[in-house]
Amino acid sequence: MGTKGNDLPPNDSVGPRLLAVLVPLFAVALVLYAIRIWSRLRPKPRLTAADYMITVAVVAETIAIGFTIAAVSRGYGRHVWYISKDEASDIGAFTFVVFVIGLWASCFGRISVACLLLRITPWPRWKMLLWVIIGFQLAALIACDIVELIACRPIRAAWEPVPDSECFPVEDMWANAYVFISIAMFSDAIFALLPMVIIWRLNRSVVERTLITILLALGLLAVGAGIFKIKVLKGYNITAEDNAVDQIPGYMWARLEEILIIVGACAPLLKSPIEGFLHRKFGLPLFRPVVRDLNSVHSLSSTVNVRRMKFGKNQECSHGTEQSREHETWRPGTSSISTEHVGSRPMTDPNIERWDDIGLVLIHDFISAADEAAMIAAFHAADPRTGGRKRLSQHFGYHFDYTTFGASDTRFTPLPPYIANLLPRLPVQEYLPDQFTVQYYPPGAGIPPHVDTHSMFSEALYSLSFGSAVPMAFKKSGANDARKMRLPKRSLLASDSEPQPPSADEPSGPSDQPAPPHPSPASPASQQQPAGGTEQREAEDEELPSWELLLPARSLLLMTGASRYGYTHGIKGRKTDVVGGQTVPREGRYSITMRTTRRGSDIGCTCSFPGVCDARVREEQAAVARDAGIPWACSRR
Repeated sequence: MGTKGNDLPPNDSVGPRLLAVLVPLFAVALVLYAIRIWSRLRPKPRLTAADYMITVAVVAETIAIGFTIAAVSRGYGRHVWYISKDEASDIGAFTFVVFVIGLWASCFGRISVACLLLRITPWPRWKMLLWVIIGFQLAALIACDIVELIACRPIRAAWEPVPDSECFPVEDMWANAYVFISIAMFSDAIFALLPMVIIWRLNRSVVERTLITILLALGLLAVGAGIFKIKVLKGYNITAEDNAVDQIPGYMWARLEEILIIVGACAPLLKSPIEGFLHRKFGLPLFRPVVRDLNSVHSLSSTVNVRRMKFGKNQECSHGTEQSREHETWRPGTSSISTEHVGSRPMTDPNIERWDDIGLVLIHDFISAADEAAMIAAFHAADPRTGGRKRLSQHFGYHFDYTTFGASDTRFTPLPPYIANLLPRLPVQEYLPDQFTVQYYPPGAGIPPHVDTHSMFSEALYSLSFGSAVPMAFKKSGANDARKMRLPKRSLLASDSEPQPPSADEPSGPSDQPAPPHPSPASPASQQQPAGGTEQREAEDEELPSWELLLPARSLLLMTGASRYGYTHGIKGRKTDVVGGQTVPREGRYSITMRTTRRGSDIGCTCSFPGVCDARVREEQAAVARDAGIPWACSRR
């Protein structure tokens, strides 16, 4: 025991009060962390870098709290005169470990917040700043821990008297601490500002944005704890005789800061559980996106010429320039949709190519590079399987129905914001898509030539390309395509394995599906042909107009009229493409196909392309069945 005098303070301890503050709050942090991870694992695992980083922080803080409890059990918080030499040595060792490991908790907690913001931040400059913060946090962590470990030789001189030991000057140690604190406060300021900027630009309701803001604002509690820590440390005298007790306030605020960082990092992920709780207990509606413009497309001059394309048989596209003309109304069997103004942009915009002959429109730079990056990030965040080598699909709105080749009446997935934001800017506003397929194509992937189902979807068909450019092949449908439409169709109902969903540009009609368990009645076009008939049809098809159209990244393709109903479109599977006379390797590409489903009496088609019209094929098959006396349910499949 130390020597006692009559003026010594009573032999009490503030250690239990320290634990009474830290342990319950840390328990709350653990509960929030558990809820966060649980919500990220259900209904399927969606763990990201932010989740792994916060896990490191939680493990580090658990160790720190454990050593704090051990230190208090040895007398930490009591006056130095009532602590034995061995107890003082143990307390010093335990608190030294807490100081070192606590840096890990605070740094990785902040890195977790930065990783979370990287996922939702669409602006490149903010992303760069977040990466800089992550770099500073890691550099500060490594530097501070190295300084702590080499400050004294031998190392145990950091917590107990050792003869002939050498330690860094106290001023240098304080400088090291203030550098770390400055980096931490700068990071916390960015973390407090950036979410407010992002959240209030999201296409969400005011109630939902308010909830997210409140959850993110919990991170400001860590900022407050850091400020109190600095205030206490400024008045701390490390050379005071009873410095162990004087150290407790600063120690407490440092641990509170670490715990509150974990709370702030986990709180935003509680939005979904809170939303579900409010819905179940109080009947409040689930949050849904509020459609608004992305503001990423700006109208250009309306006085310049429109690029148009001329094509002949077996020719690839060649660009010509001619004066813009008024949109021509389509004759029967062609497009009835007016595309004189595309979204907010006049058709004389130089970024718009149109082919009135077939109802085809290509809009360059429909989305910005920031929008593109946000879409790609959202796609991969929603599906952790995306590793760049597999072709994957995500479906929103009404899911594709493999029994009707239309859209499901019951399976529906709400639209993510990046899709909902596109709707008010689509060229056709008379009706909007409600069936969406987002697709990733690895380099070299192709799409078989096909015509999308006529009867089950409305005329306007969109394909938004992003990630990279790719040529799409168009060809006027001919006798060979008509013959394929009338072959026995493959049905996914009889498949033993789960079918691959239709991709963003993938065939969605019955002509591309797997074969049914029972043959359908043959139509006249599917009867046996004379020898050489197939070769003759294929030779005739070779004479039909065909070309390839380059779909640049961030472009929107609109198919109406003949391009929608009478031309096949597809992408050739190959590793390279010739663009502008140069051979370029294919890169990974993403697309969003947008369709509008037809229901009830609207199902059907009266186009001028009966050869590839699924509605006409069903009529033919029903007529053949009636003539043959075979019962035939003329379903709309």
